[in-house]
Amino acid sequence: GDDAHSWGVDGVRECKWHDGCTDVDGYRWPRPVVLGCALDLDSTPCAMRFSVDGCWSEALDFQGFSFCKGLYPAASGVEVGEFRFDSASCDFEPPDDTYRYAGDSPEGCDVDGVREVIAVEA
Repeated sequence: GDDAHSWGVDGVRECKWHDGCTDVDGYRWPRPVVLGCALDLDSTPCAMRFSVDGCWSEALDFQGFSFCKGLYPAASGVEVGEFRFDSASCDFEPPDDTYRYAGDSPEGCDVDGVREVIAVEA
């Protein structure tokens, strides 16, 4: 989230990041924590949502972003953690039933109609 090409949430500094920091008071995370990320790339505008231990909050949403060539998950400041992409590995549900887990998507799926969820457990 340090520049115009990245997005993130930070439960230590209680802010969300995209081309700099925006305060979101009250979002200090427990340890351990499970972060979810849901992407809606089919709607106009595109949306990116984050959850903390399965609770989805509009305060952590990003709306109306654009991107080129793809999006890549990353985590920084995580000493021990893992990415989870399929429903069998995730403990929490997506924001609603229109989303699917990225790991449950068919191989070669294109961007059209994509609403996917990943989770990071740290």
